[in-house]
Amino acid sequence: MMNKWKSVEERNHAVLKAKQEEKARKRDKLGADVQFCMDLDVECGATPGSVELFGCTLFFKDEYNRVVFKSIPTDEGKLDWIKRMCAHDKLYS
Repeated sequence: MMNKWKSVEERNHAVLKAKQEEKARKRDKLGADVQFCMDLDVECGATPGSVELFGCTLFFKDEYNRVVFKSIPTDEGKLDWIKRMCAHDKLYS
């Protein structure tokens, strides 16, 4: 009976560990994707401390926005998208 409980406990521990590792992988992937988009943001002309750069910290929380942003083929188009998103969210004062 004790071995059965030990076996169940070991299995539960293995499942929990696997879930924690999967969650960590997803978090790392998300962080890398957001950082990639932030790097593209600067490459396309957003300057540090700008409304556009700040806006991207908000916009890139959403996977859909990251996908759309990465699909825009030119730097000029990316910067236009950022500015439109900032205007849409009323970030310009």
